Amino acid sequence: MSTQRMEMWRGIATAAAQDARTIAEKATAAGRNLTAEEKAAYDRHMTKGREALEEFKRAKSDDEIRAQVKTLAAEIGEPVNVSADGHRSGGRGRGSWAKAAADRMAKTMTTEIDGQKSLITGSIGVPAPIETDIITMSEAPRSLLELIPAKGLTGGYGTGNSFSFLRQTVRTNNAAPVADGTLKPTSVYSLAEVEDRVRVIAHLSEPVPERYFADHANLQDFLRTEMEAGLYSALENQVIHGDGTGENLTGLLNTSGIIVQAFATDALTSIRKAMTSLEVYGITPTALVRDGWERSHPFRR
Repeated sequence: MSTQRMEMWRGIATAAAQDARTIAEKATAAGRNLTAEEKAAYDRHMTKGREALEEFKRAKSDDEIRAQVKTLAAEIGEPVNVSADGHRSGGRGRGSWAKAAADRMAKTMTTEIDGQKSLITGSIGVPAPIETDIITMSEAPRSLLELIPAKGLTGGYGTGNSFSFLRQTVRTNNAAPVADGTLKPTSVYSLAEVEDRVRVIAHLSEPVPERYFADHANLQDFLRTEMEAGLYSALENQVIHGDGTGENLTGLLNTSGIIVQAFATDALTSIRKAMTSLEVYGITPTALVRDGWERSHPFRR
């Protein structure tokens, strides 16, 4: 960054000096002194050039200091990072800690006091060699519902009480190299339109004495949270096990055409085989759902 600054200020200083020189040479060639207007313009260009030259010198000094600090940080290296769960990462190589230390030292050493670069006579605080902050892990989905793309009733797949959507029933990829002018292979991606209607999942709480709400300000929020959790739990169960009869949804396990993997040897082997059966179709599962029947099902988000 300092190199770019140096080139920028060098260009400005050179241009300003050239503009001032042009004005002076024009008057000299005409054998006369500068006019008041020319003198004012000449002074402006010279002032601009001197200011740009000073900025160039500052940028050059900063660049030299940063180069020295970078060398120092490279010799220090980067320590091991320890996360809150005891996981160790990093090593002796150069990295983020060394860069942070270099930036902090460079910033301190390039601070100006009354137009002069400050000299380091004390100490510089650098980042702790071991990261002590809690490192946030990527959040895993807490519910199967978070893995399923869905639209609300407003602007969803249909209007009113009924709706429809397309479901892929065949996925055969026959793409292959072909010669010019020959018949291309045909892949099969069959879709079927599924029509359904809206279902309602609801419940009520038992009667609660009104005085409880007066005595406990957060009771209403507590009940709302509990009842919303109950709705989502019931919906999730329907999404997995619904048999499609009456007011039940048609769950994933009761949908025709799904890939089924029978239990094989043990849980890990069964899961591995189920994942392989998806990967055969070019699908990489991104979640594993364990339902109440102690069965595991890999799904793709």
